[in-house]
Amino acid sequence: MAAFVGIWELVSYGMAPILANRLQAMVSSHLNAELRMGTVRYCFPYGVIIEDASLVANDPDGNAIELLHARRVDLSLAKLPIGDGPLVIEKLAITDPMVSINRTANGIIGEFGLIKADSEQANAKLSDMFRLRRFKIDGGQVVYRDQTQPGNLPMVWKNLQIDLTTSPKNGVLYEYNLVARDLPLLKAEAVGTMNLDELFLNVSRFNLNLQVSVDAQQSQLPGVLQELLRKHQIDGQLTLNGTAQVPLHNPGDTRYDAVVDLSKASAFLPQWDASLDRMVLKVRCTSAQPPQLTPLVPLGGKDMMRQALMAPVARADEDNASSDGNGPSSTQPALAPAPPVLVRIELLEAGSGDTVLRVENGVALLDPVGGRWRVAQLAGVLNMGTNRNALPTRLQELMQRLGAQGRLEFTARAVGPVRPTPGKRAIDQIDYELITFARDLTLQAPMCPLPLEHINGSVHLRNREICLENIDGIYGNDKIYLGNCVVPLGNAPRELAAHDLQGSITFGQNPTQYPEVLRPMMEQVRPIGRYFFKGDLSAHDIGLNEPDYHLDYALALSSDDGSALVTTQRIPISHIKLEADLRNGAVDLKKLQASCCEGAVEATGQARMGKVLTYQGRARATGIDLKVLSDAWTHASGDEPMNLSGKASMEMLFSGVGPRMERTFADNFRAKGEFEIIDGDFWQAPVVSDLLANVKLAHKALTVGQAAALFEIYDRKMVLEN
Repeated sequence: MAAFVGIWELVSYGMAPILANRLQAMVSSHLNAELRMGTVRYCFPYGVIIEDASLVANDPDGNAIELLHARRVDLSLAKLPIGDGPLVIEKLAITDPMVSINRTANGIIGEFGLIKADSEQANAKLSDMFRLRRFKIDGGQVVYRDQTQPGNLPMVWKNLQIDLTTSPKNGVLYEYNLVARDLPLLKAEAVGTMNLDELFLNVSRFNLNLQVSVDAQQSQLPGVLQELLRKHQIDGQLTLNGTAQVPLHNPGDTRYDAVVDLSKASAFLPQWDASLDRMVLKVRCTSAQPPQLTPLVPLGGKDMMRQALMAPVARADEDNASSDGNGPSSTQPALAPAPPVLVRIELLEAGSGDTVLRVENGVALLDPVGGRWRVAQLAGVLNMGTNRNALPTRLQELMQRLGAQGRLEFTARAVGPVRPTPGKRAIDQIDYELITFARDLTLQAPMCPLPLEHINGSVHLRNREICLENIDGIYGNDKIYLGNCVVPLGNAPRELAAHDLQGSITFGQNPTQYPEVLRPMMEQVRPIGRYFFKGDLSAHDIGLNEPDYHLDYALALSSDDGSALVTTQRIPISHIKLEADLRNGAVDLKKLQASCCEGAVEATGQARMGKVLTYQGRARATGIDLKVLSDAWTHASGDEPMNLSGKASMEMLFSGVGPRMERTFADNFRAKGEFEIIDGDFWQAPVVSDLLANVKLAHKALTVGQAAALFEIYDRKMVLEN
């Protein structure tokens, strides 16, 4: 027995270095790497135990880098390790392995040249070395370090467990089931097949559940994603499901289809200075050939986005060509370019307080070869409440200034560079387009005392410019319709402008408060009915907390059948035909034709609205019923009814200023013209009676049946001639 044991020990001891050499030869026949082992033991007849095993390769500078380390490796051979050729492994168990992946400025160490080309490999295939019936990994760990980003934490996957009892499908193809748990932060599973000879990994299903946190000391995500999560302070539950096909000899040609689901999350957007207290995201990412993205036709029929989206992209070899025209460097293997990444947004909901953004559809394409990213078919809803923390700071300021609340439905697209050109604003390098549809929106313009409510219509944003079309809303008691308007955003919110305004206002019977600059005119003329406008409007030096601003406007007003109450006595006129221009407080009345007191009036003139109203013009009235006029006048003023009757006609030139210091409107009124009255009493007519109030004549003495004269009015005096 002692002799048998001695022979056993001798054989085991003698076979150990032989087996070690054969294992190292098996590795070096397929990899440009060295297998290093601390202790190797042979357990007759089929067992091999390796302790402290490492796979070492050289980086581009020739430094040795450990790619894989395992505390223990247990092998079970399919046959006795005698004869020439590789060992045939039937069972493989690895304890506490750690895979180190290191990215440097030259790329991932081992990415190029680790696997030998077919011409360099020995005759033996990997399928000749393995007849696996069981493959087990216990306590596995993968560490990814991005040395190009020193501030990033390493990506660490711990507690990887694999325990497979299987038989090869055809000697080449093996099935696997990978499970990794690092509870409560991580749970991962992958199922698929591995082709040993072609080094092709097929992942038929993978699932990753990860709790992301800005406070994590290590992460199960790559460093670039860690930086993204940390920068945006994202907390939440991340789930990743999908499939993949990975050619290990060329990982850049990997194809995948995955669904990313982020729930119960919160985030901060530093570039917008906006906080999201809740966020839900579900997107599908694929490297398959993307479908054609149907462009969104901009308003007005200008389809520049189609050209930008469908423009051919440069090939990788064109971008990498050397200046001497000899093409790309041949020091590295020619690999297939990374495929475009197609992202379909199935759901995005983000908000803060009662302001919520919901995107229910969208397609994004990231093309690393062409150097462009593209977003299309984006559709969603923005519900704006009083809490606007979820919006960018400048947009928050604008929305606060405008008092914006309500619902916006939108569709959008954009095209831009993957790496913006240095020295230029990123936003200026993006061609974008957004069309929104307002639903019961409320806005508070900075120059208006009342909000514009119940707004409905379309808004088109393209490259820092807003175009509004078919907008209707309610301002106080008036209805406003905006057929067209262009609003540049270059200096918002300190400056707001509206160009190419076209629309109408339907004034209600009851008065509404308008901006202070319009009040002098509105006190003398209060319109009723529908009036049309077109022109330009701008507000400068708008303060966020102060009401101060400078208003510029140039508007053309018109009406086909409006009404109004004129003068402070609110004399009614109707069936108005109007053409007038308003420009920064100046009014040019080009045409006014209307019915008044059962007669007709016509007028032209100019007025200037400032601290004091000034005006001049020409007026003509025919067939005015003095009884109707006096009744309207005394009703508005509360005076005693006047004994006034007859039909009056008049033509005059007039001018004057509004009330100033102690002088009234009548004090400053001047006119010169002629009049005629038939069948009536003239002298108690408004203005005339005011001017003759101190004349000591009996009213009966001034009662006439017919009268005609030339007249001039000034300083409350009337001078009659002829």
